[in-house]
Amino acid sequence: TAWIYNATVRDNILFGEPFDEERYDRAVNCSQLARDLLIFPAGDATEIGERGVNMSGGQKQRLALARAMYSNYELVLLDDPISALDASVARAAFQEGIQGMMRGRTRVLVTNRVEFVHAADWVVVMDGKGGLAGVGTPSELDKNCSEFRRLVSLAQSDDATVDEKSNGGSGGAATESTADSSEEVAKEKEAAKALVKTEERATGAVQWRIVKLYANAMTWPLTIVAMFVFSEGFRVTAAWWLSKWSAHPDSPAARDVAYYMGIYGLICLGQLVSLFFGQIMTAICGIAAARTLHARMYDCLLRAKMSFFYSTPIGRILNRFSKDVQDMDRNLGPALTMTVSAVLTLIGTMVLLSLSAYYTLIAFAPVLLAFYYVQNYYRCTSREVKRLDALTRSPIYNHFQQTQDGISTILAFRKQDAMDGLNSHLIDHHIRCNVVQMSSNRWLAIRLEAFGGFLVLITAVFLIMARNIINQGVAGLAISSALQITAALSMLTRVIAMAENSFNSVERIVEYSEVEPEAPPVIENNRPPKNWPEEGNITYKMVTARYRSDLAPVLRNVSFSLKGGEKIGVIGRTGAGKTSLLLTLFRIIEIESGRMTIDGVDISKIGLRDLRSKLGIIPQEPLIFGGTLRSNVDPFGKHSDEE
Repeated sequence: TAWIYNATVRDNILFGEPFDEERYDRAVNCSQLARDLLIFPAGDATEIGERGVNMSGGQKQRLALARAMYSNYELVLLDDPISALDASVARAAFQEGIQGMMRGRTRVLVTNRVEFVHAADWVVVMDGKGGLAGVGTPSELDKNCSEFRRLVSLAQSDDATVDEKSNGGSGGAATESTADSSEEVAKEKEAAKALVKTEERATGAVQWRIVKLYANAMTWPLTIVAMFVFSEGFRVTAAWWLSKWSAHPDSPAARDVAYYMGIYGLICLGQLVSLFFGQIMTAICGIAAARTLHARMYDCLLRAKMSFFYSTPIGRILNRFSKDVQDMDRNLGPALTMTVSAVLTLIGTMVLLSLSAYYTLIAFAPVLLAFYYVQNYYRCTSREVKRLDALTRSPIYNHFQQTQDGISTILAFRKQDAMDGLNSHLIDHHIRCNVVQMSSNRWLAIRLEAFGGFLVLITAVFLIMARNIINQGVAGLAISSALQITAALSMLTRVIAMAENSFNSVERIVEYSEVEPEAPPVIENNRPPKNWPEEGNITYKMVTARYRSDLAPVLRNVSFSLKGGEKIGVIGRTGAGKTSLLLTLFRIIEIESGRMTIDGVDISKIGLRDLRSKLGIIPQEPLIFGGTLRSNVDPFGKHSDEE
């Protein structure tokens, strides 16, 4: 399979070489790619999807052939580059390109199309068992190699059989693609549009809808909050109990150490138990929420329209299933736990102070206001940097995947340094976001420590000024509370930002959980008969289809009728829409207008399982799954050994 990467047609042909217009035009013409460029929405500036998803097999081969012609290498290895081309296009590409523009270079052509071997200076014939059947010039092999003569004779007999059938076989029909001519398309072509959409990112605060979705997936969020409320209540009670004990140290009651320590121990035990169960439930519910959202995203992508995969590089999907799921698994639960704990600590301390030394709250007001403005500024910055971090990670995954797919081509063209440079550029771009994130954390830490120290200072000054009206127990409680509030505010600012950053991952996962799905597998009120289809009559009436709503149509007003049992030939130049025609039959591409029926049943109105379970296809580029040969032939295990 020809390797095509996600870039424009021109970039794929140049492949890092300087642009020479005369040489470039000659490579395009000799590879028979010029007519296709007229059809593409933006000519050679048209973006090609990942692995060339918006090109036919023949177009991809001719583009790879143009890349080889444009290169300056003296030795060119051609691994069957014309296998997907029809006879006339293959002959023109061979004569004008391989024999023409590449003249003077050493060309090693691997092919099973014997009609071209007589143009070779030297032929190597394989025996089908890994050995050589013969080596020599075509004329020498005609005399001395029986395997060569057999292959030539077989190719000639195949051609004769095809000619005989085309001149008049019973029950046959040929249907020519009704795609518009290149001149008509050139007049109608729209402004250039990128096939692969730019990855979108949300802006502003995380929506409450996302938070509610995650909370609902946790199942028991209110129970978790209740556990932490109990824990904080016990903590505040413990502080109040110590304050009461130390307020009058010389009183007889205060000397009953066993009584005070016993009550204090019970309070601490209650705090420990509630905190323990709160943490355990957070872990359990966090795992449940992550599984639920992961399964929802997975199920949604399995049912997504093919247009989504045409416009979404695999790197973005991998990013969602790897880093985003990891952030949700590992960071969100602890961040939420610490956020709830910090909020409750802050509220509990404020309540305690308001009940025992409310006048000390006056000293806290200006510092709390400064804390609010600093954390708000930091959160806005941190949130957007986190989103940029996620966006710049996807191209790294995508580039790695494309490099892995095309490693043989990259090595053959000696583009390791260029691909390494591009990889370094993508990584540097991503690391910039990490550096900004770390710098913003240091920026926040300096200010939080300064505000915390200032809060303790003004609290101490206030207590010294009011030493005549405040007893030592209240003073100790105030200083302790100032330290706790400082720690709580610092932690709260950090963990809120951490939780919000982790919710960015949830936001991205939810985005892929809401991708527009295909039609349902079964539509109960519109199911075909059980024995459908009986005859296999297919009718297309004024069918127009496109891969995506903002792209040009690949089929325009196609109409034909086929009878069951007929052998049908769909002919047309590569890229004319032959594969697209089959994709509409399977509803992999949904039609924009028109009507398709099989035995009178409108297939656009029935469920996809009812439709696809009755159809079979051998795709142009078959995919073999890992496993045994049997598991590939019978993936659902429905057939016996005899069958």
